Amino acid sequence: MWTEVPASLRAPERVKTRMGVLELVHGVPTEPTAKRLYDHLDFIRGVDAFLHTISGASMVAMRRGFRSAGVDDNATVAIFDPMDAHSLFLTGDTESIYAGTWLDLRKGAMIVQSPPSTVGIVVDFFGRRVADLGEAGPDEGAGGLFLFAPPEYQGQLSEQYFIFKSPTYGNLLMWGSFAAESNRGAAVGALKERIRIYPFDVPLLEDLGLDAEQSATETTEEEPVEDQEEDEDPMRFLSLSGKSLQTIFPSDFRYYEDVDTMIQEEPRAAFGPEILGLLASIGIEKGKPFAPDPRMKAILVEAAAVANGTARAIAFRHRNDAAYLYEGSAWYALQAAGGEHLRNGVRLLDVRAMFFYLSAMRSPGMADDQVGAGFAHALAVTDANGKYLDGGKTYRLTLPPRIPAKGFWSIVVYDPQTRSMLQAPRSPSPSLSSESRDVVPSADGSRTLYFGPAPPRGQERNWIQTVPGKGWFVMLRLHRPLGAWFDETWRPGEIEPVDSVIE
Repeated sequence: MWTEVPASLRAPERVKTRMGVLELVHGVPTEPTAKRLYDHLDFIRGVDAFLHTISGASMVAMRRGFRSAGVDDNATVAIFDPMDAHSLFLTGDTESIYAGTWLDLRKGAMIVQSPPSTVGIVVDFFGRRVADLGEAGPDEGAGGLFLFAPPEYQGQLSEQYFIFKSPTYGNLLMWGSFAAESNRGAAVGALKERIRIYPFDVPLLEDLGLDAEQSATETTEEEPVEDQEEDEDPMRFLSLSGKSLQTIFPSDFRYYEDVDTMIQEEPRAAFGPEILGLLASIGIEKGKPFAPDPRMKAILVEAAAVANGTARAIAFRHRNDAAYLYEGSAWYALQAAGGEHLRNGVRLLDVRAMFFYLSAMRSPGMADDQVGAGFAHALAVTDANGKYLDGGKTYRLTLPPRIPAKGFWSIVVYDPQTRSMLQAPRSPSPSLSSESRDVVPSADGSRTLYFGPAPPRGQERNWIQTVPGKGWFVMLRLHRPLGAWFDETWRPGEIEPVDSVIE
């Protein structure tokens, strides 16, 4: 007796789909249908390739921006004090002092002397965390000597360093620190005094007078590391505050060219067979030129446009209710899951795409619930009525008394187009914070802030300028958040439209 073939195994001869009618004769696609299906397959793989590699494309753009500004790999450290709207930098912070460079391990392992009282991170060329330095690192904020080895490194490594091996040769190294306005100059000076980067073989710890009993955070007063290195290969520090700098990945066909750059430079093992297979399906393959024919290029041009729009939908109109901090609120989390974007062993793809579309780096301080440490972030793109924020209108936001930040709090306004600080005519720093001495609290200790093209009368000190014809979104940062943030006994107000502005 023949086995009866279930209807679920049969392919209908004509199927209506979003691509049109598919024709399958006796289960076999006609030539026009096969062509349509392959075009669609290449298109969805182009979209997937974009959404799965945002972190890597961001690193390519970051390196390009640094190099164009004169920040030489390993030898030059960029200083942002402060970071402002002159630079295009994903959701930068106006209150922190940033220092960073591109760490190139192609010639071998490198030693990084990390300064104390900072939050630092090294991420590989695919945006994955390699190491935390400072408060979240093994030095616990004391500073110390870190050794970074390249992939497949076979040399001897000294256990007197904090040792990390990167999957890639190219890595981004960044520090952030905070100081009161009156101490910022001294804080920048301290960074310049302590940061050093040099090859592993020069010098060895033994040559610096350290014995095996001493910690990786210790140096002798008689022979400090920086003095040893300063004579031979002094670090160069370059202030980029107020300078033009573009560090954000493109959103058109050039995106795929940037991803190809990363793949060509790094070992295959850094990415794994799934990512490499996805990229190879659209013509990005190590050791081969990325040169799509006219048909494939047209498909990828459209795929980039759709993927970019999809990333914007995920970033600015999230459909996951769990991403929102409070029921019925516009405020949502930059990280709706931990730093690895996992929940119960499941990778949250939309959460990952949202994070890297809005931010270049991740660390425990940005993701974990750490009372009194790291940062807490909240974003809002819409007002209390669920409408996108309009640069031509006036709004107000009330932060209740006793803002739960052991360090500082800040509100920064960003441009949704660039996800960088909004470029407004009156100030390069579209922000207000606990460090803005001008912010006037209300009698009960709350702070009501205003946003709009012009300040309401008497509110000039509590106002951030927006630009007619441009949208905007806002990020609340709490440095070293306290328990009231986590147990939600304190929460920010909603952003409310103001019907009229008092001239």
